Amino acid sequence: MPFKGKTQELTFEQIKKGDFTIPEYVDESAKDLIKKLLVVCPSARLGAQNIDELMSHPFFSGIDFSTIKDQTPPASQNISFELTEA
Repeated sequence: MPFKGKTQELTFEQIKKGDFTIPEYVDESAKDLIKKLLVVCPSARLGAQNIDELMSHPFFSGIDFSTIKDQTPPASQNISFELTEA
């Protein structure tokens, strides 16, 4: 989770300020996309002015958006995780 305050109120403050952390293990193109989507000012976010700007981001390279509805999604991997209470 990019926003994680010690309390719910602090988390909301982080969101309003755009104060977030992206884990080191996240791919560089994904990090760049996340940063550009989580810009505080909505009109300054990637794709806010032109959807092509968003679709041409390197994170989406290799995706043909014109045929995406007809494509088969990639096979899901066996990913397991454990939920813990905070």
